[in-house]
Amino acid sequence: MKALKAWSAFQQLDILLHSTTDIAPRVLELSIAYNRPSTYDMVYAALAEHLQARFLTGDQRFARAVSEKLSWVLSPAQCRTT
Repeated sequence: MKALKAWSAFQQLDILLHSTTDIAPRVLELSIAYNRPSTYDMVYAALAEHLQARFLTGDQRFARAVSEKLSWVLSPAQCRTT
């Protein structure tokens, strides 16, 4: 019963979903280029690139590994202003 209520609440959030079909080749290119065994982070990076948006990640190691060439991938530390 809790699961059904949670699912109903989730559906009401009106979250925009995107198919990864169109960006799958780019996801694989990025995963290979950055030697990432999991494509998880790269799906978000490729989607952000596709949408011409920024991707804010809490994974500092990932952000450091790619942010030099993927300027749209940012860590919270990179968003701070002084």
